[in-house]
Amino acid sequence: MKWVFWGSAGLIAYTYVGYACWLRLRMLWRSHPVMRGANTPTVSIVMIVRNEERVLETKLQNLLALDYPADRCQVIVVSDGSTDRTEAILHEYGCDPRLHVILNQLARGKASGLNDAVELASGEIVMFTDARQKIEPRS
Repeated sequence: MKWVFWGSAGLIAYTYVGYACWLRLRMLWRSHPVMRGANTPTVSIVMIVRNEERVLETKLQNLLALDYPADRCQVIVVSDGSTDRTEAILHEYGCDPRLHVILNQLARGKASGLNDAVELASGEIVMFTDARQKIEPRS
């Protein structure tokens, strides 16, 4: 019975003191300096739209005016079987190299559109947005 007590006491002592000592020794043996520096990851902004002609132009202007380096930002818009002027608006903005447009003639649903967009996304970070929400330029 004594060995159970001392084993438990040793395990508790290791938990509170021994592990901290082990981490300190390991840090002294193999220290890894923190890499510091500016890092601007590439960002892919994905938006699925269907019959959003009322707000689409405002949203595209908002996305293209974000305070982020243009060469690090990619905007992917998937039109999911739109029957209004949505595709015409997307064609107007098609000359911007940051904007990638996928036109689905048949309505296949948001999940299918997201899958199509994510295949095209090349950013380290993928951000999903809707047509009605505005994004602050400095966020």
